[in-house]
Amino acid sequence: MFKLLSFILNFNKKTKLVFFGIIFLNIFASLAEIISIGVVIPFLSLLIDPDSIKNFTFLPFSFSLDILIVSFLFITSILISSLLRVFNLYLTTQFSFKIASDLSLKMYENFLSRSFLEIKNFSSNHIVDLILNKSNQLSMSLMMLLNVISSAIISIGIIFFLVFINPFIAFVIFGLCTIFYLFFTWLGKKYLVKYSEDTARESNNLSRHLEEGYGLIREIKTNDMYEVFFNKFSISDKLMRRSMGMTQFLSQYPRFLIEGFIVVGLIIFINILLNNNLYNSSLIGLIGGFVFGMQRLLPVVQNAYGSYSNIKGYQDSIEACLYFLTGSIKKKDKISIDFQSLSVNNLSFKTAETNIQIFENLTFNLKKGDCVGIIGKSGTGKTTLLEILSGLITPQKMDLFINNKKHNHQYEPDNLFFYIPQHTFLFRGNISQNIALEFDSKKIDNKKIKRILFDVDLDDLDPKKMITHRGENVSVGQAQRIGIARAIYANKQILIMDEPTSALDKKTEEKFIKLISRIKERSTIIMATHKIEPLKVCNKIFRIRNKKIEKFDPF
Repeated sequence: MFKLLSFILNFNKKTKLVFFGIIFLNIFASLAEIISIGVVIPFLSLLIDPDSIKNFTFLPFSFSLDILIVSFLFITSILISSLLRVFNLYLTTQFSFKIASDLSLKMYENFLSRSFLEIKNFSSNHIVDLILNKSNQLSMSLMMLLNVISSAIISIGIIFFLVFINPFIAFVIFGLCTIFYLFFTWLGKKYLVKYSEDTARESNNLSRHLEEGYGLIREIKTNDMYEVFFNKFSISDKLMRRSMGMTQFLSQYPRFLIEGFIVVGLIIFINILLNNNLYNSSLIGLIGGFVFGMQRLLPVVQNAYGSYSNIKGYQDSIEACLYFLTGSIKKKDKISIDFQSLSVNNLSFKTAETNIQIFENLTFNLKKGDCVGIIGKSGTGKTTLLEILSGLITPQKMDLFINNKKHNHQYEPDNLFFYIPQHTFLFRGNISQNIALEFDSKKIDNKKIKRILFDVDLDDLDPKKMITHRGENVSVGQAQRIGIARAIYANKQILIMDEPTSALDKKTEEKFIKLISRIKERSTIIMATHKIEPLKVCNKIFRIRNKKIEKFDPF
């Protein structure tokens, strides 16, 4: 909880100002509560015996009272207190959700700016669950944190005033309440931690099950595997809902027990007064003041306890969100060059997870207009080499020379490389938007799109044709050509292709090879493949073997 508070206070200046504004508003709300409790004592005394109080002393002030004045003060204080609490609720809700929105955007921005290797360690369902679901839990936690602080301020004000009225009764009641709540907090702590872990884990599992069910829908339908996937989802859903329900129960049940104990204690106390002939109108007013004070205090204290319990229940989600909110965004310096040559010397790389050496002192060169083919067995590092060249992965050691000038791997020219993965990802949007990687159609050069569609043999496609989820209404070959169209539209000088023909049939592969033959006349191409056929268009062929790269001629 303190980590979350510290993060919010250090988020930005505006957040800090609004936060302290809410604190001051709660102080005024606390004063209004104190006044309403203070007025209820003479109000009840005058109702029972109008002659019992002619002059009422409050702090250093003395008043001549009648029922109308006291009623007016009582009603006014109640209305002011209620309005302040409504306004405070509005500010708290708006503030917490506005901050949650800012944090969610910051999380996504930080996610996109993290290293490629770090991002690869997260599954897509994990990221979706984090930014959509767990950020909502973070939003609720922020509101609950403000509730805890607000409740604490109002509670302290009420407690101090009741102590001022009668220290002994106040200390007995509040001492017992404190002991009860501390006991319930200790009793539920380990369960809240467990339910927090269960909720976070099963929330992630539910996102994964949905993704798997969608991705395997053909297999599910044709193999009648409905029950298998439904049961997996059902188990996770029930576990998550049960954990959330138990967290809610643990945050609410103490109030009912404590209210019961207070009512029982009050009845016993009144019976003792009656049996000892100590019951009078002043005492009724005092007891009424305490009852009204407790009626105002208990919901506030319960709100604080419930909010604290729910924050503990969301602890794992909060920790996951805060992890993605830490760290600064590193952006590469943008420079543009007219590419002529590239040299890679002494490239060495080992994986961080397994510490396996992939490359050791690897060296090769290429120049403008080359079509370079890289071949090798599965697992030799073809894709890894392409990811290093495109700047996605930083190797432990590499001397990179572009146009005979040494470059820092983190500051490569932004107009140089375009990486075309083995499977081109298409999003919901039209053909033009997918090629330009732009959601605003007004910013797309439609004439350029038409020229590129002709160049990549997609001129039969309408640029305004909408692509469905993950490009399911276009063929694999069309998707691959859209990937190349993206590189041409972006004006990149070096096209890096990872297994571009692996999923193509013989006829489509032949068309694709002819396309590469045309494109290589104006672009430099680096292509990794496990097939021999696509290498026919390459003027340089390298083979990765034994952590080295060597020239290779399969023809």
